[in-house]
Amino acid sequence: MGLTARLKQVTKARVEAFLDRAEDPATVFPRLVNELGAQIQALKHAEAKAMSAVKSAQRKLDEVSGREARLEKGAELALKLGDEQTAREALTVQVKLAGVKTERARAVEQAEKDHEEALRTRLRMEALLEDLKSRAGEYACEVDFTRALPHNRRQQRTQVSLLDAVARMEGRLDEVDEGYTQRMAQSGLTLERKLRLMERQRIVEQRLQALKQGC
Repeated sequence: MGLTARLKQVTKARVEAFLDRAEDPATVFPRLVNELGAQIQALKHAEAKAMSAVKSAQRKLDEVSGREARLEKGAELALKLGDEQTAREALTVQVKLAGVKTERARAVEQAEKDHEEALRTRLRMEALLEDLKSRAGEYACEVDFTRALPHNRRQQRTQVSLLDAVARMEGRLDEVDEGYTQRMAQSGLTLERKLRLMERQRIVEQRLQALKQGC
């Protein structure tokens, strides 16, 4: 399970329920605060990484769009020069690029969703951390919030994650496993490929005729 998916299950209500059931809240509370702080830092890194993925995906989409436009102009120029074969080849490549463009557009959409999810999760965790700090007195804790997190990392590695325990509290979100789509029969794939090639050829001829009319 990814970081944002795991922390999505860490809510204020579950944290409160977890602390109420803890045998020694005064000991658990500072550990929980420090672990939450460390996860927020990890979320900031994930957010930055997600933004880089958005920019990379958008750049790849722009490259395909640019090539698509150049092929259109090239086909038009070839027709003006009387080279119909070159025009048809350019349009054939352009039609093939349509599928690539669709895939890259989906990649941009997914990258944007991942970034938004990381941002929302970080903001929610920061709000939760501030709420915990403001309620330290309720758990009879004297917590030193200025203590550097790296000092506690060894302890966190050797102990069970408290946030994981919080996420497993009653009422946790049900995880839905995505099933795999069954593969088509080989004969079906062959037929589908033939139909796609025929449709691609139809589109090429249609675009070629449109360019001829415009010349």
